Amino acid sequence: MKRSKILALVLALALVCTTFAACGDNNTSSTASKPANSGTSSTAESSTGENSAESTPASDNMAYPGTPGDNEITINFGAEEKLNTLVETYSHCFALTKHYMVNLVQLDENDEVVPGVATEWTISDDGLVYNFKLREGMTWTNGEPVTAKDFTFAWEKLLTKDTGSNYAYFAYIFKNGEKFYNGECGIEDVGFKAVSDYELEVTLEGPTPYALFTFSFGSLAPVNQKFYEEVGADKYMTEAQYFNTNGAFKVESWTHDDSIVLVKNPDFYDADKVQLDKINCKMIIDSAAQLNAFQAGELDVCTLNADSREIMVNEDYPIQSYSDGAEFHMLFNTNNEVLANANIRKALSLAIDREAFIAAIAKGSNQVATSFTTGVNGVNGTPFRDDVLAEYDELFKKNADPDAAKEAWNKGLEELGITSEEAASKISMNTGNSDDATKQGAFFQEQFRTNLGIEIAVNPMTTQAQSDARDNRDYALDFTGWGPDYNDPMTFLDMWVTGNGNNSVDYSNPEYDKLIAEAGSTNDLELRQKNFLACEKLIADECPIAPVYWRMRDYVTSGKINNGYWRTTFTDFNFTYTTLK
Repeated sequence: MKRSKILALVLALALVCTTFAACGDNNTSSTASKPANSGTSSTAESSTGENSAESTPASDNMAYPGTPGDNEITINFGAEEKLNTLVETYSHCFALTKHYMVNLVQLDENDEVVPGVATEWTISDDGLVYNFKLREGMTWTNGEPVTAKDFTFAWEKLLTKDTGSNYAYFAYIFKNGEKFYNGECGIEDVGFKAVSDYELEVTLEGPTPYALFTFSFGSLAPVNQKFYEEVGADKYMTEAQYFNTNGAFKVESWTHDDSIVLVKNPDFYDADKVQLDKINCKMIIDSAAQLNAFQAGELDVCTLNADSREIMVNEDYPIQSYSDGAEFHMLFNTNNEVLANANIRKALSLAIDREAFIAAIAKGSNQVATSFTTGVNGVNGTPFRDDVLAEYDELFKKNADPDAAKEAWNKGLEELGITSEEAASKISMNTGNSDDATKQGAFFQEQFRTNLGIEIAVNPMTTQAQSDARDNRDYALDFTGWGPDYNDPMTFLDMWVTGNGNNSVDYSNPEYDKLIAEAGSTNDLELRQKNFLACEKLIADECPIAPVYWRMRDYVTSGKINNGYWRTTFTDFNFTYTTLK
């Protein structure tokens, strides 16, 4: 979702719009034993076994040489967004955070949980109590030791409404976490405590198969209380001087809407395995400009959209791919007086030709979304989206159905007691202002014109303005993405629970809420699967969103990069251990 949660996972906004991050799973053994990998080659294997292509670094004889600096690389970060771990929401931000912040646990190149600040842990027989032993001698960049209290302080802030985190609900996994958020108990009643400086005990609210995986998520990163209170909540992580980090890199500079520079942290516990001295992060949102920068030796990694991919294919340049597990969908703001009607929403969904979108806009390896959830496994260890297909066939059709769309539209108009022109006048679509987002907006505008006979306005705006409009519910239609934060359908489906911080359409259905609550309070895997399938059916029946496509990410690297980096479904990108030629 990384909103992915998901997600929502974006590196360069090189496709069409923004992805949020989302929500967590992985059953692991009760004690960590596998060290973090420090020299892996790039991988394109999806942990869910979904369609992906193997990555191969560019060969010397055909690669663009890359940037000139020694022991440094330059990547494209994409559109600027919040980097405060307590309030950030975009996947490219969570990915960057992993370079300078270390959680209790981390993910390796295979999206497996490995030690982070915690070196080992035990889990009670009932799966509710986790005891973490923390790494001693680890320090913050302000010189303070990293201790268990840095986690309890961070999690308390995450659960404090005034912090304004869209991911506060991630901390509902802690016993009484939601009650504390709602002011119904004190912090001493919440299921986490610092037993000592280097021992942390966590008690869960209920069975949570993906809990350990969740502890790797950016919103649950530690925060040093002394530094946070010195700079103040309003300034924390808003400028380079207001970052206090514990990871492999530290933030040297931040030129807003232009670049972020990370430099190696010599005090990092694994510093001897970190070859790079610097990671330069550019903020280029135009896909053509990004490719031009790559070809000019100003970038070492370039994410490809449909047009730039075709250019590199024509050059016979090696293209790498991976599944980031992201799904992209149309949002229908149910607060809108017209879109509050389910038949109107269904009509708009039925008017979208998803195959035409892939052919004309997304292109590449992307796939039509016939349901919502993707990138994660179901109870049988198979991709959950395959389970949905087996149960219901296609919940969302690949091609537009103009007759069914018009029938639903007219039924909605009758229920609302308004004309088609009146309805259309109250519907507009917010888009980003990148070249790809502009093409998207024009595509959907034409789909509604052709298949429904209505005209809607399109409102291009900056990524931040578009995000703010969603948060403030100042929109009718929007197109965005969601990526998984952990390997379980819950990471997608709990987003539409009433009041969820990422439920930007304000969908509310007591039956849906009950299904998710039941799935979140049981270890019965078959029951969880049954409930998740039922949630997918409700989404299709009531259409608070209209899934459009599942994304594959294509990218190229310069001849400067050797290996030691990875791009995966749950990490997006990690260049911490990159080696150079």
